[in-house]
Amino acid sequence: MPASTQCVSVRRPHPLMGAPLAGAVAAGLGLASTAAAQGPIVTWGDDLGPLRPPPGHYTQVSVGSAHALALRPDGTMAGWGSNFFGQATPQPGRFLSVSAGFENSVALREDGVAVSWGQNDWGQGTTPAGTFTKVAAGYRTAAGIRPDGTLHVWGLSSGPGYEVPSGTFVDVSVGVGFLAAVRTDGTLVAWGTWTGVPAGTFTAVNAAGGWAVGLRTDGTLAMFGPYASLFEPVPTGSFVQLGRSSAGHPSAVRSDGSIAAWGTMPVIHNPPPGRYRSVSMQTYAGLAVLACYANCDNSTSAPLLTANDFQCFLNRYAQADTYANCDGSTGSPLLTANDFQCFLNRFAEGCS
Repeated sequence: MPASTQCVSVRRPHPLMGAPLAGAVAAGLGLASTAAAQGPIVTWGDDLGPLRPPPGHYTQVSVGSAHALALRPDGTMAGWGSNFFGQATPQPGRFLSVSAGFENSVALREDGVAVSWGQNDWGQGTTPAGTFTKVAAGYRTAAGIRPDGTLHVWGLSSGPGYEVPSGTFVDVSVGVGFLAAVRTDGTLVAWGTWTGVPAGTFTAVNAAGGWAVGLRTDGTLAMFGPYASLFEPVPTGSFVQLGRSSAGHPSAVRSDGSIAAWGTMPVIHNPPPGRYRSVSMQTYAGLAVLACYANCDNSTSAPLLTANDFQCFLNRYAQADTYANCDGSTGSPLLTANDFQCFLNRFAEGCS
């Protein structure tokens, strides 16, 4: 099938390669389900077919083996793609995060309760009791972090040979035959069929089919796992968020909001330009949530757009930051008076 780039909104994405405030970006991108994150879902790579997302604005997206889940700004859920086991059926309520696995799904409700559904041959679709601060779905398995920082795993990779490590954690991910997590002290641990991890300190980890990628505290990436060498070279630079996917290829969001996607399939190597808040990859295609462009200061309180966004835009324009290239022009000079009018138009459009 031919490669394509598509946005499911009537608005055409602009090359908004920049961030207004480094601190605000780090906070905003790390918390994808905030008001600042909302935008349409953009796709690239081969034709997605049944994985083509529905129109609308979202805060987060997660792609599994053949289905996808997303959250709207009000916390409600959308689901599409393969639904043989009901894994793409949106669950009622309001949620903080969603995770699509291998024909199973898990989501974290706003009250901290984990909701599991879909295929349940190993108990991965059975919701455990208690509350969580983070959840993740993968190959016939789901995992979560309890409020006290301890791990809880249910499904295929929860029996003998998959003894859950003790201690407290800040992140967890489910791969194929192994799991990986970040301890409170920033060190990595993996268990199951693969246990080797790189040294150093990390803030996040994403595990998949024989590979995993960690986000170091300095913003760089480190890949590990038995098939990690297939995904070299690893992109360099500073990153603030990992793409969450239990199947397919790795991806990450850079500190300027742009996406890096890499792997063995060239069709996914060139994501569209823009400023993004959430990304998730399949083998042949990627999905990402565009940020609200006019929310230059990355505020999350109501009203989302204020006079401070104008000042933020003026500052970025004065700094010749390419974020201010609102009209997407490529000539010289790159920034012109038309970018001011473009920003006014985008501010008037709002974030919905």
